[in-house]
Amino acid sequence: MGFKIRRQCPIWRFIADFYCAEAKLVIEIDGASHNEPDQAEYDKARTEWLEDRGYKVIRITNEDAHRHLEDALKEIYLTCQERTVELNSLNERNSL
Repeated sequence: MGFKIRRQCPIWRFIADFYCAEAKLVIEIDGASHNEPDQAEYDKARTEWLEDRGYKVIRITNEDAHRHLEDALKEIYLTCQERTVELNSLNERNSL
């Protein structure tokens, strides 16, 4: 894909399912347990914490990862591309 993506990557007290440092992208693969109210609240708070610190979080269902892998990979790739452009532009503006 052109981006280095690590699995089971620690970020503070969280473990991201997958993480692309270049894009500051956290990729979560969510199973049915993420539909439970308590888990959904935890996921929301975790996502807010990460996004407040400049990370982008995307969630892909287990079903999509298994049944529509090509589409899931395309979403990850496009998000990585968009994020690296955004982050590079931000870094350029901050260095002026």
